[in-house]
Amino acid sequence: MVILSVNPIHSALFLILVFLNSALLVLLLDLEFLSIIFILIYIGAIMVLFLFIIMMLDIKQSVTYLNVQYYFFISSLFLILLTLEFLYFLSLDLIFVTPKIIFLSSFTYTNWFSLIFEASNIKCLGGYLYTYFSFFLVFVGLILLVAMVGAISLTIEKVPVGIKQQTLSKQVNVNPKSSLFYIQ
Repeated sequence: MVILSVNPIHSALFLILVFLNSALLVLLLDLEFLSIIFILIYIGAIMVLFLFIIMMLDIKQSVTYLNVQYYFFISSLFLILLTLEFLYFLSLDLIFVTPKIIFLSSFTYTNWFSLIFEASNIKCLGGYLYTYFSFFLVFVGLILLVAMVGAISLTIEKVPVGIKQQTLSKQVNVNPKSSLFYIQ
């Protein structure tokens, strides 16, 4: 969809979805830090710059009318499939508790220390960021806020004073009898 979409903004949004999917795949491999770096760098920085550059290009496109019935059929098919799948999982008995399982689970050893004090990479990174490096985190947030305000102010179209503007709706709604005069 990144290559096939006509609108460049939609292409950039689909590229964001590709980067998000790659970050989730890396997260499934238990590489949390690399997944967060993918999200921060690719989605947070590069794609925001792409979107602002595309917004500054001032692309005028004609609106293409798509076949709404085709998309309605596809979306209703997906809705029906998801509803059937949801109803199937609701019909299953998801709690398989028998007295034998309860009796056997009372004799198993549970290491409570490892359950309480075990920390993943994300917990350690968050702990350091929000305790020891909180000043730097706020400072970087302010720098990003200034950059975002600057990029938004660049993309705002400024209307110069004294230049005549045309309103398309007024031009279309003009009565031709009142605007055309014959001079003899």
